[in-house]
Amino acid sequence: MTPTEKQKRLSQFLTPGWAAAALVEQFFPRLSASDLVLEPSCGAGAFLAAIDATIPAVGVEIDPELAVIARQNTGRRIIVGDFRLVDLPFQPTHIVGNPPFVSDLVMDFLERAYTLLPDEGEVGFVLPCYMLQTASTVETLAERWSMSQALIPKNLYPRLQYPLCFAHLT
Repeated sequence: MTPTEKQKRLSQFLTPGWAAAALVEQFFPRLSASDLVLEPSCGAGAFLAAIDATIPAVGVEIDPELAVIARQNTGRRIIVGDFRLVDLPFQPTHIVGNPPFVSDLVMDFLERAYTLLPDEGEVGFVLPCYMLQTASTVETLAERWSMSQALIPKNLYPRLQYPLCFAHLT
Protein backbone atom coordinates (compact mmCIF):
# COMPACT_ATOMS: atom_id res chain seq x y z
CA MET A 1 0.00 0.00 0.00
CA THR A 2 1.54 3.28 -1.06
CA PRO A 3 0.91 6.54 0.78
CA THR A 4 -1.47 9.02 -0.78
CA GLU A 5 -0.29 12.45 -1.90
CA LYS A 6 -2.06 13.98 1.11
CA GLN A 7 -0.33 11.56 3.49
CA LYS A 8 3.04 12.50 1.99
CA ARG A 9 2.29 16.24 2.09
CA LEU A 10 1.12 16.12 5.72
CA SER A 11 3.85 13.64 6.75
CA GLN A 12 1.19 11.27 8.10
CA PHE A 13 2.46 8.05 9.66
CA LEU A 14 -0.40 6.61 11.69
CA THR A 15 0.67 4.90 14.90
CA PRO A 16 -0.64 1.35 15.39
CA GLY A 17 -2.94 1.08 18.40
CA TRP A 18 -0.84 -1.60 20.10
CA ALA A 19 2.25 0.67 19.95
CA ALA A 20 0.38 3.68 21.33
CA ALA A 21 -0.99 1.53 24.17
CA ALA A 22 2.49 0.21 25.05
CA LEU A 23 4.01 3.72 25.03
CA VAL A 24 1.24 5.21 27.19
CA GLU A 25 1.54 2.30 29.63
CA GLN A 26 5.33 2.65 29.89
CA PHE A 27 5.73 6.43 29.97
CA PHE A 28 2.46 7.68 31.49
CA PRO A 29 1.49 5.06 34.11
CA ARG A 30 0.26 7.61 36.66
CA LEU A 31 -2.38 9.37 34.58
CA SER A 32 -5.55 10.00 36.55
CA ALA A 33 -9.00 11.52 36.17
CA SER A 34 -7.55 14.85 37.33
CA ASP A 35 -5.32 15.03 34.24
CA LEU A 36 -6.24 16.25 30.78
CA VAL A 37 -4.30 14.60 27.94
CA LEU A 38 -3.93 16.20 24.54
CA GLU A 39 -2.94 14.38 21.35
CA PRO A 40 -1.82 17.25 19.06
CA SER A 41 -1.80 15.50 15.69
CA CYS A 42 -4.11 12.65 16.53
CA GLY A 43 -4.55 11.06 13.11
CA ALA A 44 -6.97 8.18 13.62
CA GLY A 45 -6.69 8.56 17.43
CA ALA A 46 -4.34 5.75 18.45
CA PHE A 47 -2.99 7.53 21.53
CA LEU A 48 -6.44 8.80 22.53
CA ALA A 49 -7.77 5.25 22.33
CA ALA A 50 -4.85 4.03 24.48
CA ILE A 51 -5.76 6.38 27.34
CA ASP A 52 -8.19 4.95 29.87
CA ALA A 53 -11.73 6.21 29.32
CA THR A 54 -11.84 7.66 32.85
CA ILE A 55 -9.06 10.11 31.95
CA PRO A 56 -10.10 13.23 30.03
CA ALA A 57 -8.40 13.45 26.63
CA VAL A 58 -8.82 15.61 23.53
CA GLY A 59 -7.30 15.37 20.07
CA VAL A 60 -6.31 17.97 17.52
CA GLU A 61 -6.12 16.96 13.85
CA ILE A 62 -5.37 19.14 10.84
CA ASP A 63 -6.97 16.69 8.38
CA PRO A 64 -10.80 16.89 8.67
CA GLU A 65 -11.24 13.38 7.23
CA LEU A 66 -8.93 11.86 9.82
CA ALA A 67 -10.64 13.89 12.55
CA VAL A 68 -13.93 12.14 11.72
CA ILE A 69 -12.19 8.75 11.92
CA ALA A 70 -10.57 9.67 15.25
CA ARG A 71 -13.97 10.66 16.68
CA GLN A 72 -15.45 7.35 15.52
CA ASN A 73 -12.50 5.32 16.84
CA THR A 74 -12.29 6.97 20.26
CA GLY A 75 -15.53 8.76 21.12
CA ARG A 76 -13.34 11.66 22.22
CA ARG A 77 -13.55 15.34 21.34
CA ILE A 78 -11.44 16.13 18.26
CA ILE A 79 -10.66 19.72 17.35
CA VAL A 80 -9.97 20.27 13.64
CA GLY A 81 -7.02 22.57 13.12
CA ASP A 82 -3.28 23.06 13.27
CA PHE A 83 -2.03 22.35 16.80
CA ARG A 84 0.43 25.23 16.53
CA LEU A 85 -2.40 27.73 16.01
CA VAL A 86 -5.72 26.32 17.20
CA ASP A 87 -7.44 27.90 20.19
CA LEU A 88 -7.62 25.48 23.10
CA PRO A 89 -10.16 26.41 25.80
CA PHE A 90 -8.39 24.22 28.39
CA GLN A 91 -4.94 23.52 29.82
CA PRO A 92 -3.61 20.02 29.22
CA THR A 93 -1.41 18.33 31.82
CA HIS A 94 0.09 15.87 29.33
CA ILE A 95 0.68 15.93 25.58
CA VAL A 96 1.35 12.68 23.77
CA GLY A 97 1.46 11.60 20.17
CA ASN A 98 3.20 11.30 16.88
CA PRO A 99 3.85 14.72 15.29
CA PRO A 100 4.74 15.08 11.60
CA PHE A 101 8.35 14.02 11.04
CA VAL A 102 9.51 17.48 9.98
CA SER A 103 12.14 19.05 12.26
CA ASP A 104 10.73 22.59 12.22
CA LEU A 105 7.21 21.30 12.95
CA VAL A 106 8.43 19.18 15.85
CA MET A 107 10.19 22.19 17.36
CA ASP A 108 7.02 24.28 16.84
CA PHE A 109 4.94 21.54 18.53
CA LEU A 110 7.35 21.50 21.49
CA GLU A 111 7.27 25.30 21.73
CA ARG A 112 3.46 25.25 21.84
CA ALA A 113 3.50 22.41 24.37
CA TYR A 114 5.82 24.43 26.60
CA THR A 115 3.43 27.39 26.56
CA LEU A 116 0.38 25.20 27.29
CA LEU A 117 1.57 22.85 30.02
CA PRO A 118 1.78 23.53 33.75
CA ASP A 119 5.21 23.28 35.39
CA GLU A 120 4.78 19.56 36.11
CA GLY A 121 3.45 18.82 32.60
CA GLU A 122 4.84 16.09 30.36
CA VAL A 123 5.24 15.50 26.64
CA GLY A 124 5.80 12.18 24.87
CA PHE A 125 6.43 12.11 21.11
CA VAL A 126 7.34 9.42 18.61
CA LEU A 127 10.23 10.96 16.65
CA PRO A 128 12.88 9.95 14.14
CA CYS A 129 16.14 9.70 16.12
CA TYR A 130 17.89 12.14 13.79
CA MET A 131 15.82 14.96 15.30
CA LEU A 132 17.74 14.52 18.56
CA GLN A 133 21.21 13.88 17.13
CA THR A 134 22.62 17.39 16.91
CA ALA A 135 24.15 19.15 19.88
CA SER A 136 22.38 22.41 19.05
CA THR A 137 18.93 20.77 19.09
CA VAL A 138 19.60 18.94 22.34
CA GLU A 139 21.01 22.11 23.89
CA THR A 140 17.95 24.12 22.81
CA LEU A 141 15.59 21.51 24.27
CA ALA A 142 17.61 21.19 27.48
CA GLU A 143 17.11 24.90 28.19
CA ARG A 144 13.44 24.17 28.91
CA TRP A 145 12.97 20.45 29.29
CA SER A 146 14.33 17.46 31.11
CA MET A 147 14.44 14.78 28.43
CA SER A 148 14.84 11.06 28.05
CA GLN A 149 14.30 8.85 25.04
CA ALA A 150 13.88 5.18 24.28
CA LEU A 151 14.45 3.48 20.96
CA ILE A 152 11.41 1.93 19.30
CA PRO A 153 11.31 -0.30 16.20
CA LYS A 154 11.80 1.58 12.94
CA ASN A 155 9.45 -0.83 11.17
CA LEU A 156 6.58 0.57 13.26
CA TYR A 157 5.63 2.46 10.10
CA PRO A 158 5.83 0.67 6.73
CA ARG A 159 8.31 2.17 4.26
CA LEU A 160 9.98 4.34 6.92
CA GLN A 161 13.73 3.90 7.01
CA TYR A 162 14.65 6.08 10.01
CA PRO A 163 15.47 4.73 13.47
CA LEU A 164 12.72 5.89 15.85
CA CYS A 165 12.57 6.92 19.47
CA PHE A 166 9.96 7.96 21.99
CA ALA A 167 11.06 11.26 23.49
CA HIS A 168 9.72 11.96 26.97
CA LEU A 169 10.05 15.58 28.08
CA THR A 170 9.14 17.11 31.43
